[in-house]
Amino acid sequence: MEVIVSAIIQKRLKKEKKAKRKLQEALEFETKRREQAEQTLKQAASTDNLRVLNDSLTPEIEADRSGGRTDAERTIQALLRRSGCHYTKISL
Repeated sequence: MEVIVSAIIQKRLKKEKKAKRKLQEALEFETKRREQAEQTLKQAASTDNLRVLNDSLTPEIEADRSGGRTDAERTIQALLRRSGCHYTKISL
């Protein structure tokens, strides 16, 4: 009788270990998949941000080249633009 009970317990333990191992593998797979998805999103976001920044700066750079603004004037213009103010160069 004890041999039968022992065999049943061993079978149950073996099934539980197998189920636990499968769950652990599934968890590891999902964790890796999620990390890859997050990395992809971060890369896409940084790429989009760089593209938007580049697109917004390109007209300004071209205007600077043709208008002959100095670095100081560009810095002031950028700071004022961020704060919502406008800057006009007054020639003396």
